[in-house]
Amino acid sequence: ACTEFERQMLNELEITQKYMQRVTCKIKDSRFKTDSFYCQANLLAG
Repeated sequence: ACTEFERQMLNELEITQKYMQRVTCKIKDSRFKTDSFYCQANLLAG
């Protein structure tokens, strides 16, 4: 059994996983073209 704190973290990890999957699929879209976009995306991605 997990503690409440651990359950909260697991929930946040599930949310993160959902968005990472969306980003992974969307980044392949050919509409992303500009150097400005890729520069900003790189900064945000770390």
